[in-house]
Amino acid sequence: MNLSLTEAKRIRDMNIKDDPSNNFPFPTFAQFRDFGNLDKGLMIPDRGFTKQLHILDPELEVAWDWGTEKWEIWRFPKDGYPPFHIMTVQTRNRTYRELGADILLTLQKGDPARFTKQQLIDYLDEIDAQDRRRKMEDFKAMIRDIALETFINTHCQIIQVPRKYSVGRAVSCQT
Repeated sequence: MNLSLTEAKRIRDMNIKDDPSNNFPFPTFAQFRDFGNLDKGLMIPDRGFTKQLHILDPELEVAWDWGTEKWEIWRFPKDGYPPFHIMTVQTRNRTYRELGADILLTLQKGDPARFTKQQLIDYLDEIDAQDRRRKMEDFKAMIRDIALETFINTHCQIIQVPRKYSVGRAVSCQT
């Protein structure tokens, strides 16, 4: 985890230096090859994706997790709190996946800063109310089924049909 964190900070510094006003010298091919050496388990995220991620939220960073070989998105709060993991970019069967615009949309949808506290409270209250209604309907259906089964067992008679009047024999007698 510490390796990913330090590498993410180093990548963040590189992306900050990407501003044209800083006159960032681009690395030579040998430096890039050494930096992106897969034997070290390190990869650099796409700069376009990183810029769009910073526009979405300047505290978000992309880091390569060399152990699972997947991209991870971390939040580095500026108010002194420790960084924390936001999401791992992977497919449904948990394999490698490229960084793309759909990830930015997912992050934007899940951003809690878009909503006020009251909106979040109302949303969670509505989820609780729906859960309560669903449980109540299930309970009512269970009671209804028990009552119907009890009524049938107590009020209806089950008539035994003698063997000599079996359905197979009645069908075979018709010619």
